[in-house]
Amino acid sequence: MNELSKLLNVALGLASAAPTQSDVEPPAPPTQEVIFDVLVTNGDLRAASRKLFMDAHYAKAVEEGEKALIEHVQHRAERPDLEGTGAMTKIFSRQNPILQLNTGVKKWEQDEQEGYMHHFAGCVLMARNPRSHNYRLVDTPEKALAILAFINHLFDVVDAAQLVVPDAAGDPERRNGATPTR
Repeated sequence: MNELSKLLNVALGLASAAPTQSDVEPPAPPTQEVIFDVLVTNGDLRAASRKLFMDAHYAKAVEEGEKALIEHVQHRAERPDLEGTGAMTKIFSRQNPILQLNTGVKKWEQDEQEGYMHHFAGCVLMARNPRSHNYRLVDTPEKALAILAFINHLFDVVDAAQLVVPDAAGDPERRNGATPTR
């Protein structure tokens, strides 16, 4: 049993963190279906990737999951015209973001914004592009789950971000909620 399975068993209550003498037989490891459902919680990501993953089309599940993330970012940013890594660097820009992750006042907040910008652009390069341009690419279930869990996290980041649009004077104005406080 690999380390991820052990951790998930503990998280799901199928095993304790420390084995006891009363444990006669270790519990069966969780199924891929259970692991997928624990790691992939976003509805759009599940809709795009779950059946493909369950049918053992792991690379395609990752590719479609990343496409769902791109579409989600475009929708939240109100910029369906932007695509690929260029979209991610523009939308999550450190200096002039369309989706702002925090107040952007402190250096660490600006660093977080820029770091996530690189994560989003990198995810396009790492998750979507190789799979959409190389039909021979094969992912293991473990690799696909790790990538899908990361994509799931990025969905959460997008959902917590604030849309920043220029007002009539060209100054940034936040929409869709209060000032980010992450």
